Amino acid sequence: MNETHHILHHHLLQRQNDFPLIRTSLVSIWPSIFLLICLVILVVLRVTSYQKVIKIIQSIFNFKTAKSIDGEEYKFFKLSSILLNVFFIFNMAFLCYKLNSIYKLILVKWSGVMQLLFFILFILLLLLFKFLLNRLLLFISNNHKAVSEYNLIGSLINQTFTLFIFPFVVLLQFSKYNSIFFLFCALVILASAEIYKWYRGFLISLIEQRIGLLQIFTYFCALEILPGLILLKYIIETF
Repeated sequence: MNETHHILHHHLLQRQNDFPLIRTSLVSIWPSIFLLICLVILVVLRVTSYQKVIKIIQSIFNFKTAKSIDGEEYKFFKLSSILLNVFFIFNMAFLCYKLNSIYKLILVKWSGVMQLLFFILFILLLLLFKFLLNRLLLFISNNHKAVSEYNLIGSLINQTFTLFIFPFVVLLQFSKYNSIFFLFCALVILASAEIYKWYRGFLISLIEQRIGLLQIFTYFCALEILPGLILLKYIIETF
């Protein structure tokens, strides 16, 4: 009876270990599932609201189109608006997760899924905080037109620029190249969106509504800068 030889006998390969090694690295599939959900949202928007999405993108760079959307009484509870806002929240949360996973800022011991859920909750709280501040500013200033128009433009800018950020978010997760480059590109687009939002708000307030510079600066500090700084300080100190 022939003796059974080991598979690594009689060749030039050198065996380094006498026993099988335990595989310690696990590949997470939840980022793929999460980004697939984002892609499904884009597909649904393409099928159901393509012309609406194109008009939203055009409104960011065309004042007349923005006015027409405002005249149509743009509803935040329409399907296209809901999907675009969900797409915005998901992408911002995933971008925060990738930023945190690279630089280990907070929640280091938490799993990736829990970090992502935390950032989704954080963004929802930030949006809720801004909404309540909006109601308060509307009550104090009694300038419904300027505040409502800025909120509309701000929402449209967030939705539009998130479409530009999404490819870099995908590359940030799946590309074999340096992830820092894709993270930098996404953050540059995000910063550009915020600056452009302030610029449009400045034009609306100063030129169209003729509001003073001091009131405009106070509004931006109260609505755009202060909530983010407060929540960020709380998170850093708590976690």
